[in-house]
Amino acid sequence: MPMTYRTAESPEAGIKSCRYAYWGVVLTLWGTMALTPMAGPLAVHADQEQDPLVTYKRGYVTAKLAEGGRAIQIDGVTYGMQPDIVITDQAERPVTVLDIASGVKVFFHLDSAGKIDRLLIWIPS
Repeated sequence: MPMTYRTAESPEAGIKSCRYAYWGVVLTLWGTMALTPMAGPLAVHADQEQDPLVTYKRGYVTAKLAEGGRAIQIDGVTYGMQPDIVITDQAERPVTVLDIASGVKVFFHLDSAGKIDRLLIWIPS
């Protein structure tokens, strides 16, 4: 004896149940997305530090000037250096002014007076 399944009494009842299922799924997805924070990967919150290299200028050393080691030429522009300048390589190891060679890629930060207060030497690995 073949099995028979009971169907809805009217075709409209079956369509109604499909509509309810559809809207149930739609509302569930909408609710999930509404409750999910929308912070993208590029969003920087106030309590997080921004990547320092984003605010740095970059260039190549074209010359070191003799002003007591307190001036450097980057891409043909001469910049003075603060007496308390911090010079490091990309691994945050200290570097001296004597270690800076011509043609080296650098990232630098200028203070309000236009002098370099932070210099990062990019040493290829």
